[in-house]
Amino acid sequence: MTVHLPYVGLRPYEKSEGSYFCGRRGEVSVLLDAYLEQAAEKGKLLIIYGPSAVGKTSMVQAGLWPIVRLEKDVARFERIVPTFEDDLASFSQRVRAIVGRMSGGASAERTLVFIDEIDQVFGYPLNGELEDETRLVLVKLLEFLVEASKRGIARILIGVSEPWSRFLEDAPTSQQFLANALDFFRLNHMSTSGMEEFLRLPVARWKKAPKDAVGVVDQTFFYDFYGEISANPASLPLANYTLERILETGDKTKAFDYVAYREMGGLLGAMLQYIEEVYYSWPEELQAKLPIFLELFRAASTENSEHDVRCAQVNPLVADPDAREVFGNLLHARILCLKGDRWNNAEAQLAHDRLFEKWPRSTVGAY
Repeated sequence: MTVHLPYVGLRPYEKSEGSYFCGRRGEVSVLLDAYLEQAAEKGKLLIIYGPSAVGKTSMVQAGLWPIVRLEKDVARFERIVPTFEDDLASFSQRVRAIVGRMSGGASAERTLVFIDEIDQVFGYPLNGELEDETRLVLVKLLEFLVEASKRGIARILIGVSEPWSRFLEDAPTSQQFLANALDFFRLNHMSTSGMEEFLRLPVARWKKAPKDAVGVVDQTFFYDFYGEISANPASLPLANYTLERILETGDKTKAFDYVAYREMGGLLGAMLQYIEEVYYSWPEELQAKLPIFLELFRAASTENSEHDVRCAQVNPLVADPDAREVFGNLLHARILCLKGDRWNNAEAQLAHDRLFEKWPRSTVGAY
């Protein structure tokens, strides 16, 4: 039996899930305006940036794409994302190969190309600067994409986490014609009203679906879920994944066992289970490095008054090679997210402060 859940879990919304994507109506409208401005000026690239895990991919795939497809400005969608093995050079070659094979001109042939997570192949430069060779590769890639846009082959969007957006902003300095070829759209965390809509509307639709397709869930559970993440929006991807796991456990035709859910520690308990799974998926030598990172985080952390969560400047965390390796893995698992408008000001934020207060492997514990 296929179970249709009200949230998608720890993944972006897909192109086919636009009708379930909510809470971002204002931002989608602004992004659409930026896209239309880009389309009117040949050779423009639109950079979408914001905190890690803020929902950039979902915005493009489930927010923007369904609209521009109906407008018939583009006929196809292509998301290009780095693999684990990619560096900037190999990823650049792959982007060139994919875009180079595209035909263009008429809207019936044009593709919306979304080059996503390109910051994953930048690495973690400690001084906030790219090496000359890396900068050159990036500039050449941008030049290629600008030319592809000028020739009408594709509408090109680039998704990047906030601290790395400066690299794209600064990279064209050696090529003056690129200076006016990049437009930037910043995506923030959802507003309070947007977050409420995002949480409640899918549930309302889900409750009306056939019971034999989705089962029944106590509404109290969703109030609990809403309360956990509304206080800390950065925990949304991790909470989504946890929700997906909870609702996929047991008989989907029976009512949700809220008592059992509370006994397992609720949403926080389920999050802790996920962190354990992440930890045990690491090789032993990486597991042994975790205390180094946690001690560095504890020493560097400060309290973020907005959401009462712990943040730490990234530079001290990645100064130690062992801690840097753990940092990258926690970032990939969405247990950490990045905040800040440039690398030197970037902060690492825990997805949920209480995870590290209650996780038995944590040496952070009581601050």
